[in-house]
Amino acid sequence: MFKYLLTAASAIAFSFVGAMGLPAQAQPPTLMAQAGISNAASISSQELEQFATAIEQLLVLEQTAQQRIASAIENQGFSRERFGQIYKAQTDSTVTPDPAISADEQQRFERVVETAIEIQEEVQQQKQQAVQNQGLDLDRFNEILTAVQEDEALQQQVEQMLQQ
Repeated sequence: MFKYLLTAASAIAFSFVGAMGLPAQAQPPTLMAQAGISNAASISSQELEQFATAIEQLLVLEQTAQQRIASAIENQGFSRERFGQIYKAQTDSTVTPDPAISADEQQRFERVVETAIEIQEEVQQQKQQAVQNQGLDLDRFNEILTAVQEDEALQQQVEQMLQQ
Protein backbone atom coordinates (compact mmCIF):
# COMPACT_ATOMS: atom_id res chain seq x y z
CA MET A 1 0.00 0.00 0.00
CA PHE A 2 2.72 2.45 0.97
CA LYS A 3 4.76 1.65 -2.15
CA TYR A 4 1.63 2.51 -4.15
CA LEU A 5 1.40 5.84 -2.32
CA LEU A 6 5.03 6.65 -3.09
CA THR A 7 4.60 5.64 -6.73
CA ALA A 8 1.50 7.80 -6.99
CA ALA A 9 3.29 10.65 -5.25
CA SER A 10 6.17 10.32 -7.70
CA ALA A 11 3.78 10.59 -10.60
CA ILE A 12 2.18 13.60 -8.97
CA ALA A 13 5.55 15.22 -8.36
CA PHE A 14 6.62 14.66 -11.95
CA SER A 15 3.35 16.14 -13.11
CA PHE A 16 4.20 19.22 -11.02
CA VAL A 17 7.53 19.45 -12.77
CA GLY A 18 5.77 19.24 -16.12
CA ALA A 19 3.25 21.86 -15.05
CA MET A 20 6.10 24.22 -14.25
CA GLY A 21 7.20 24.05 -17.89
CA LEU A 22 10.24 21.82 -17.61
CA PRO A 23 10.36 18.14 -18.46
CA ALA A 24 11.21 15.88 -15.54
CA GLN A 25 14.41 14.75 -17.23
CA ALA A 26 15.67 18.33 -17.40
CA GLN A 27 15.42 18.86 -13.66
CA PRO A 28 18.86 18.89 -12.04
CA PRO A 29 19.27 16.66 -9.00
CA THR A 30 19.59 18.44 -5.70
CA LEU A 31 23.07 19.12 -4.37
CA MET A 32 22.43 16.81 -1.45
CA ALA A 33 21.41 13.99 -3.78
CA GLN A 34 24.51 14.60 -5.91
CA ALA A 35 26.68 14.37 -2.83
CA GLY A 36 24.87 11.22 -1.69
CA ILE A 37 23.72 12.94 1.50
CA SER A 38 20.25 12.29 2.83
CA ASN A 39 18.29 15.42 3.58
CA ALA A 40 16.08 13.55 6.04
CA ALA A 41 17.57 15.48 8.94
CA SER A 42 16.51 18.76 7.37
CA ILE A 43 12.83 17.77 7.30
CA SER A 44 10.92 18.90 10.35
CA SER A 45 8.13 16.83 11.90
CA GLN A 46 5.70 19.54 10.86
CA GLU A 47 6.84 19.37 7.24
CA LEU A 48 6.53 15.59 7.26
CA GLU A 49 2.98 15.88 8.59
CA GLN A 50 2.18 18.49 5.94
CA PHE A 51 3.64 16.17 3.31
CA ALA A 52 1.59 13.18 4.52
CA THR A 53 -1.61 15.22 4.56
CA ALA A 54 -0.87 16.53 1.08
CA ILE A 55 -0.25 12.98 -0.18
CA GLU A 56 -3.65 11.90 1.13
CA GLN A 57 -5.34 14.82 -0.61
CA LEU A 58 -3.45 14.26 -3.85
CA LEU A 59 -4.49 10.63 -3.95
CA VAL A 60 -8.14 11.56 -3.45
CA LEU A 61 -7.88 14.10 -6.27
CA GLU A 62 -6.22 11.53 -8.53
CA GLN A 63 -8.86 8.90 -7.78
CA THR A 64 -11.61 11.40 -8.49
CA ALA A 65 -9.98 12.31 -11.81
CA GLN A 66 -9.70 8.65 -12.78
CA GLN A 67 -13.38 8.10 -11.94
CA ARG A 68 -14.39 11.14 -14.00
CA ILE A 69 -12.34 9.91 -16.96
CA ALA A 70 -13.84 6.42 -16.63
CA SER A 71 -17.30 8.03 -16.68
CA ALA A 72 -16.37 10.01 -19.79
CA ILE A 73 -15.31 6.77 -21.48
CA GLU A 74 -18.56 5.06 -20.54
CA ASN A 75 -20.65 8.13 -21.50
CA GLN A 76 -19.25 7.89 -25.01
CA GLY A 77 -20.40 4.25 -25.19
CA PHE A 78 -17.02 2.55 -24.84
CA SER A 79 -16.13 -0.41 -22.70
CA ARG A 80 -12.80 0.09 -20.97
CA GLU A 81 -11.40 -2.73 -23.06
CA ARG A 82 -12.46 -1.17 -26.38
CA PHE A 83 -11.23 2.26 -25.36
CA GLY A 84 -7.90 0.68 -24.41
CA GLN A 85 -7.67 -1.02 -27.81
CA ILE A 86 -8.28 2.25 -29.62
CA TYR A 87 -5.84 4.10 -27.37
CA LYS A 88 -3.12 1.54 -28.09
CA ALA A 89 -3.79 1.80 -31.81
CA GLN A 90 -3.54 5.60 -31.61
CA THR A 91 -0.25 5.53 -29.72
CA ASP A 92 1.42 2.51 -31.34
CA SER A 93 1.34 2.27 -35.13
CA THR A 94 2.10 -1.47 -34.97
CA VAL A 95 -1.18 -2.20 -33.15
CA THR A 96 -4.31 -2.83 -35.19
CA PRO A 97 -7.52 -3.04 -33.18
CA ASP A 98 -10.05 -5.76 -33.96
CA PRO A 99 -12.57 -4.72 -35.12
CA ALA A 100 -11.20 -1.72 -36.99
CA ILE A 101 -11.95 1.74 -35.61
CA SER A 102 -15.03 3.25 -37.19
CA ALA A 103 -15.32 6.97 -37.96
CA ASP A 104 -17.93 7.26 -35.20
CA GLU A 105 -15.63 5.56 -32.69
CA GLN A 106 -12.79 7.87 -33.69
CA GLN A 107 -14.94 10.93 -33.05
CA ARG A 108 -16.14 9.59 -29.70
CA PHE A 109 -12.57 8.65 -28.78
CA GLU A 110 -11.41 12.19 -29.53
CA ARG A 111 -14.19 13.61 -27.33
CA VAL A 112 -13.06 11.40 -24.46
CA VAL A 113 -9.46 12.51 -24.93
CA GLU A 114 -10.49 16.18 -24.92
CA THR A 115 -12.52 15.62 -21.76
CA ALA A 116 -9.64 13.74 -20.12
CA ILE A 117 -7.23 16.57 -20.89
CA GLU A 118 -9.62 19.11 -19.40
CA ILE A 119 -10.05 16.97 -16.28
CA GLN A 120 -6.28 16.52 -15.88
CA GLU A 121 -5.65 20.26 -16.27
CA GLU A 122 -8.29 21.06 -13.67
CA VAL A 123 -7.02 18.42 -11.27
CA GLN A 124 -3.42 19.56 -11.75
CA GLN A 125 -4.37 22.99 -10.45
CA GLN A 126 -6.24 21.40 -7.55
CA LYS A 127 -3.19 19.27 -6.70
CA GLN A 128 -0.91 22.28 -6.66
CA GLN A 129 -3.38 24.12 -4.45
CA ALA A 130 -3.66 21.13 -2.10
CA VAL A 131 0.12 21.06 -1.59
CA GLN A 132 0.25 24.81 -1.06
CA ASN A 133 -2.70 24.65 1.35
CA GLN A 134 -0.55 22.38 3.51
CA GLY A 135 2.07 25.10 3.76
CA LEU A 136 4.54 23.54 1.30
CA ASP A 137 5.70 24.98 -1.97
CA LEU A 138 6.04 22.53 -4.85
CA ASP A 139 9.83 22.47 -4.74
CA ARG A 140 9.84 21.60 -1.04
CA PHE A 141 7.17 18.94 -1.56
CA ASN A 142 9.35 17.35 -4.24
CA GLU A 143 12.44 17.54 -2.00
CA ILE A 144 10.57 15.78 0.80
CA LEU A 145 9.23 13.20 -1.64
CA THR A 146 12.75 12.41 -2.81
CA ALA A 147 13.98 12.10 0.77
CA VAL A 148 11.08 9.82 1.71
CA GLN A 149 11.69 7.60 -1.29
CA GLU A 150 15.37 7.25 -0.37
CA ASP A 151 15.03 6.84 3.41
CA GLU A 152 13.20 3.85 4.90
CA ALA A 153 12.88 5.51 8.30
CA LEU A 154 11.09 8.46 6.71
CA GLN A 155 8.91 6.07 4.72
CA GLN A 156 7.84 4.40 7.95
CA GLN A 157 7.10 7.74 9.60
CA VAL A 158 4.93 8.86 6.69
CA GLU A 159 3.20 5.48 6.55
CA GLN A 160 2.35 5.77 10.26
CA MET A 161 0.99 9.28 9.71
CA LEU A 162 -1.17 8.04 6.85
CA GLN A 163 -2.59 5.23 8.96
CA GLN A 164 -3.71 7.58 11.75
